[in-house]
Amino acid sequence: MIDQEHLQEEIEAALAKHNGVGVSVAIYQGGELVQAAAGLANNVSGVEMTTDTVMHIGSITKIFNTTLVMQLVDEGVVSLDDPISKHLPELVIGDRGALERVTVQMLVNHSSGIDGEIVPEHGHDLETIAHAIPRFADMEQIHEPGEDCSYCNTATVIAGYMCQQLTETSWYDLVKERIFAPLGMEHAVALPEDALLHRASVGHFLNPETKECVRTTFAFLPLSFAPAGATLMMSAKALVAFARAHMNDGVGDNGERMLSAESARAMRTKTIDYQGVGFAGGFGLGWMLNDDGSCG
Repeated sequence: MIDQEHLQEEIEAALAKHNGVGVSVAIYQGGELVQAAAGLANNVSGVEMTTDTVMHIGSITKIFNTTLVMQLVDEGVVSLDDPISKHLPELVIGDRGALERVTVQMLVNHSSGIDGEIVPEHGHDLETIAHAIPRFADMEQIHEPGEDCSYCNTATVIAGYMCQQLTETSWYDLVKERIFAPLGMEHAVALPEDALLHRASVGHFLNPETKECVRTTFAFLPLSFAPAGATLMMSAKALVAFARAHMNDGVGDNGERMLSAESARAMRTKTIDYQGVGFAGGFGLGWMLNDDGSCG
């Protein structure tokens, strides 16, 4: 079992070897959590990286988003087999016929076929999740709904918007109230402005020639894509708490249930494979499943 001193030595060595700026790690092993941090959270401000620094988790957000969907399944509000048009009659995509065949499940297992990765930034005042939905009206199909996998940020945003509409609650508040709070995720951020309440990291780009890291000029991707990964930030420890809840079939290490055991298991069960070349073994619900049985 790795101890904190050894972990600290390892991450400091890795940081130097790969010309990184900062790193924070949390490892759960043998019933214990080991943490370590090194370097900087921001190489311009000089703020040091710590174990409670919040960092962008990117597309891991899709697991949080799918957890919200499955909570609604647990409550009987939606069924995975429901056509999304049942819950969002206002939704329009390029192929109107395909839209009628896109189900809730297809939104979260990347089989909707909607051709949508991300849209251009529209300026802060127009970057709400609700504002994103009309922008999908011109998005056509890569394949027929359910016939293949095609990684789709747009479908994830639609699923998050559905949760927001059906609960009449902001998606950000849903994440905070239904996931962060029950699991005791103290250092976790849903709204970008909440990052100011924490020690927060930013991204950096490595110059391959000089090996110098340059801080990014923007802190977040378009905010309207929050359900797909634009805004969630958290400490490594908080992310482990979320992962542990899924490993424990919906129950956090603090004893609080976040999701039914049936839904937690369903998320980790393969629902579809790539027909062609893919970058994973397939998808469960939200989870990317590897050929060795692990989830990502």
